[in-house]
Amino acid sequence: LSLSLSLSLSLAPPPQFGVDNVLCHVADPTFVGFCSLRGADCGVKTIAKADPHEKVGVLASVGGKPHVVEYSEISTEMAEATREALSGSGTRLLYGAAHICVNWFSLPFLRAFAAGALGEEGSASLPLHVARKK
Repeated sequence: LSLSLSLSLSLAPPPQFGVDNVLCHVADPTFVGFCSLRGADCGVKTIAKADPHEKVGVLASVGGKPHVVEYSEISTEMAEATREALSGSGTRLLYGAAHICVNWFSLPFLRAFAAGALGEEGSASLPLHVARKK
């Protein structure tokens, strides 16, 4: 379906997930409902890393904006950095929010993104990022 048709029919946004994640709950109603009820433009589902050197990208702030940073781009010091847990019960990894490739995007956000991200001839004008896996 086109974004325009989806918007006019008030359809729910399509789920986005990594097809190689067998544990993924496709269109997880709790995650989708949370994003929808909060009026979010987009949402990212994360889980706690199992250990500092787990080979998974993490959600981090880069230049004040959220980014997924690949494990191959994180130094040993960054991987092992900790902070005080919000609950006050010990420490947690500073870069411990593992990105599991489950994302949510509202239809208006997708429409605005597509309009701004495509050049005049429909070719993507966004920069590419190559993840070099170790």
